[in-house]
Amino acid sequence: MKKVKILFFGLICFIFSTSGASALPFELFDWAFNIDGDVSEARLGDDMFTGELTGELTDGLGTLSWTTAEAGDHSFLAWFDHQIDADINTFFNEYGGFSGLPETGQSWEIDEPGYVIGFGDIYANVLDGTLDNDDNGFASGILDDVSMAMGWDFSLDTGQKAVIGLTLSHIAPETGFYLFHTDPDSSASIYLASTLTVSTVPEPGTMLLLCIGLAGMFGVRKKIMVKN
Repeated sequence: MKKVKILFFGLICFIFSTSGASALPFELFDWAFNIDGDVSEARLGDDMFTGELTGELTDGLGTLSWTTAEAGDHSFLAWFDHQIDADINTFFNEYGGFSGLPETGQSWEIDEPGYVIGFGDIYANVLDGTLDNDDNGFASGILDDVSMAMGWDFSLDTGQKAVIGLTLSHIAPETGFYLFHTDPDSSASIYLASTLTVSTVPEPGTMLLLCIGLAGMFGVRKKIMVKN
């Protein structure tokens, strides 16, 4: 009986220690968006989920998307400053990097958030609407406070729609271009990936003709079924 109690106590300790180790130590400390020159940011107390920007982030992780069908040139920039295990091992012990090749029109940057004057310019670049496509030494061993940004520049013709998707995850994407922010002391990472999908939106007249055609097909089929 004593041996059973010891085994049971050991199992309980293992469950608690495992659940504690698997907890995600991520916090989204700061963020900013520059969408066609319209800036929203945490520092000004703006709401992230305004306009066509939709989605949900929990502990700084999740998915967001932005949709536009306005013809013309567009620019979309998103910046995220996460803290990883900051309460345990501070926030300036981290590094970042990238994997893969960016697509046409895609921009990116990894840098110190801009809290240290003369060091990181990523925040200023987002506000200015231009990223420098550089890891600023963080991929080669520099340890400090890390933040990530991704952007897209594209044009739409009349009748086209664009959807930009953002994914922030603790699991690395299997394919495509992405950025990562890593805390080497806890071996935890955040991965930022983004996609741009452009499609043609059917004109209202085309949709009306399609509906009329489907209605006609349904009517003919109904008559055939009645005759049979």
